Amino acid sequence: MPNESSIELSYDDVRQVILQYGFQFEKEETGVKTTYTQNPRSMLQYQYESVFFVARKPA
Repeated sequence: MPNESSIELSYDDVRQVILQYGFQFEKEETGVKTTYTQNPRSMLQYQYESVFFVARKPA
């Protein structure tokens, strides 16, 4: 979008950058079902498939 100051990288792109900087994945889960600003009593439900990971850079 014009005048937009953000970028949206895919998880594959983010993962490659993490590895290039020398981090190692200790835990990685994809397809984690998450919600965002949800009213549990509403019929309108936003659900996303997120990624969860723990990465550590060896000393």
